[in-house]
Amino acid sequence: MGTDATEIEKNPTSPNVALKAKVTSVSAENAAEPASKALDGTALANSKWCATNMKTGYMTIDIGEEKTIRRWRVEHAEYGGEANNMNTVDFELLYKNQTGEWVSAKRITGNTKAVTDIVLDQPVTAREFKLQIYNSGTSPWGAIRIYDWQMFESAALPRTENVMMHFVKAENNAGAQDKVTIERVKKGQTVRLYKSLDAKDILAEKTADQDGTIAIEPLDFGSEAGRIYYTVQQVDERESLRYSAAYLDEKVTEVIQQINALPDVDQLTLADKHRVNDCKVAYNKLHPTLRKQVSNYDRLVQLLDRMEELKKDFTNGN
Repeated sequence: MGTDATEIEKNPTSPNVALKAKVTSVSAENAAEPASKALDGTALANSKWCATNMKTGYMTIDIGEEKTIRRWRVEHAEYGGEANNMNTVDFELLYKNQTGEWVSAKRITGNTKAVTDIVLDQPVTAREFKLQIYNSGTSPWGAIRIYDWQMFESAALPRTENVMMHFVKAENNAGAQDKVTIERVKKGQTVRLYKSLDAKDILAEKTADQDGTIAIEPLDFGSEAGRIYYTVQQVDERESLRYSAAYLDEKVTEVIQQINALPDVDQLTLADKHRVNDCKVAYNKLHPTLRKQVSNYDRLVQLLDRMEELKKDFTNGN
């Protein structure tokens, strides 16, 4: 595998500058679910700011020094495992300007998502920020529920985590019958294929309708061996970095499939001698460098040896 097998990140996300920020004011909070829990960088173990029976409210923070914010992320109730109708519907990010006034950076209305992760229309530079809640959700169990409030200096949205390469298989069959199989794809994710690491055009794409394995076919890689590049993208996230899967020369694939189609060693009979011999001929016709890629050659050797035993037994009348 060469250095061009995977893409290198050139536009990384930046650290969360709201992490562990000082809470300077809060409208209301439950004793076990204070506003500070919306700044701890996790939604695990029910870590959230919650204010029971509150439709509206706010919290203000001091991040310690002036930062220029370009991206804003809020994780709502559903992200923490609660019902969708508990997601914050109407909320706003504000910052304190040089004269001490609160100024709107961005307001979100009509939200239904578990996470809102956006690039601000304009970057804002400040030290103090406010998260204002106007409508905490449509659930009859009214409460402010914010699992995490994050802010970033970089505008780069998080990338979808790609599927590791050992869960991807590329088959280079004869002609336009090639196929890419990708395991562990999540429902709603879109897989895209590219011919190279820097190709602009998408070769093929498919969106998973359920968790599991998807196959993209028919494709045509060409007759020679190479690599096919793939990405995975979740809604509201950037496309993953490009990874790749190697595929064999068409002739090598053909020999491998021909060997796989032969009976098992203990089921071999003299009637199979022509098929076994055809595999041997096809293998010998390959260039020596291609022969090394026939991964099931050992099986062919076992079958050839067994066939010789069967011939001897027949000759000896056994």
